[in-house]
Amino acid sequence: MNLSEILPAVSQLSNQDKLRLIYFLLLAVAKEEGCNLETSDAENILLHQLASTSAIVWSPQADNKSVQAFIASIKEGFNEIEQGQGISIESVEQMMEEWTTM
Repeated sequence: MNLSEILPAVSQLSNQDKLRLIYFLLLAVAKEEGCNLETSDAENILLHQLASTSAIVWSPQADNKSVQAFIASIKEGFNEIEQGQGISIESVEQMMEEWTTM
């Protein structure tokens, strides 16, 4: 079997199964090359704990003050357009700076 026969089936796998396939292939190649990449019981326990842990990631898009500042900047830009002023690069940069420093 060659790669062109396998790729269509691999592309249909879920992301989780693709990662499992990568892991399987890595272990198989390492074993053929004489390396031992198998994990110990302690490492497996740690990996299981990490997999079952959730993390909270802060994003300015989820921060209410930043979202409000962004919306205000957009409204200000629309007002400038309606008044025939246009929007300068400087005003866009200023709006983005204000939004990202909230």
